[in-house]
Amino acid sequence: MRRIRSIAAALAVAALPALAFAAEGTNAPAPATSPSAPPAGPAADAAALVRGAVERLAQHGVLTKSARLEEELLSAVVMGADPSGCLMSEKQFKEFELERQGMVRGIGIRLAASNGQTYVAEVFDGGPAAGKLQPGDTIDRLADRYATGFPVDTLASWLRGATGEVPVVVVRAGEKKPIPVSLAPSYVRQPALAIDERLPGGAQRIEIRGFWPGAADALARAWRAAATNGGPGVILDLRSAGGGDASEAAAAARLACAPSASVFALENLADGRRTEFRGGTEPPLKGPLMLLVGPHTTGAAEAFAAALKAGGQGALLVGGATAGDPLIREALPFDTEHRMYVTTRRLLVAGAPAELPVRPHVEVASGSGTRATARAAESPETIAMNPRRKALAEEAVDEALRRRIEGDAVLERAVDILHALHALGPESHHASPDPAR
Repeated sequence: MRRIRSIAAALAVAALPALAFAAEGTNAPAPATSPSAPPAGPAADAAALVRGAVERLAQHGVLTKSARLEEELLSAVVMGADPSGCLMSEKQFKEFELERQGMVRGIGIRLAASNGQTYVAEVFDGGPAAGKLQPGDTIDRLADRYATGFPVDTLASWLRGATGEVPVVVVRAGEKKPIPVSLAPSYVRQPALAIDERLPGGAQRIEIRGFWPGAADALARAWRAAATNGGPGVILDLRSAGGGDASEAAAAARLACAPSASVFALENLADGRRTEFRGGTEPPLKGPLMLLVGPHTTGAAEAFAAALKAGGQGALLVGGATAGDPLIREALPFDTEHRMYVTTRRLLVAGAPAELPVRPHVEVASGSGTRATARAAESPETIAMNPRRKALAEEAVDEALRRRIEGDAVLERAVDILHALHALGPESHHASPDPAR
């Protein structure tokens, strides 16, 4: 691997002009490099190594494919510069940018399944389905095929791949006959929030899709409401979150960071220029906050997580290490067909380079939980008023909570921590989230 990276470091300077040498049956000598930019040092060694390898293969009748060789060499250049980078085609780059802006191709709905039936779980504002389909509609037929028995992902792929109008037939509660509609798929921006639910026991879980235009306002409304609902705390689920809008992530982070403090900054590696995002003027929201993170937490959501780990008031990160790409990479154009996705910036939090990937305070392996959640303690005076009735009510809430979060070890741990803090009292909400404690 070190030799490959050594080659990669020089290819951009010297190796690529030699691609035609002994490739696809060509026996002509390798083109000379430009006198104005001769390879030198490791670059010359790497170029000679590539040229020698191609020549040696040709001597034994093994002819390289120039197009494939060029692709592999370009990938080696990127890997040499950034082991976590990649070579992108223009098509991949456009899809990547659309994804970071929350744009998905479809008819503007989120599908879910229950008891073998697929139904509309969410209708996106401004999408083709807005005003035509409703949450709760059961999908009967899609693109002239019965939907029963097909996985949700399969049905979603039919919608993404359709080029014209798609006939959809749904069954709606209260309607005697199925309802047919025709919808033309297009790119639609997903709502930034996927789920905003109050769990049994009072904790509020908000699942974030990503940070793109409008995300900060949507999260602020849900977060402020959750912080004042009297529950044990708020859970922000970032495990599948991304997005490419740093300003939206910073605006959301201000809700938990001290006023006027630096939320985070992005610094160019080439010239040291910084784009800094500072805190707001209002005090942070009160109450304990759990951030669920994992390997799919990336982009602006990862910068948000790093900022709250460094300066969030009462914030505790639970789950696994993040992706390690908090808006620090750019897709640099190479030619008309390729882009080199490499690190060109670094993320700063609390005035220092952020540790990447972002690691949670409490590491929990994803998967099924292994125990029931802790029960929130009640004061002896409250229980004494009607101990049996109170105990039965608590058991019912605990059972409902256990059923809701079973199978999700990370969420289970976050709920346990919130209820434990709630039982300890308000002073514990502002304690430093020290993983050693």
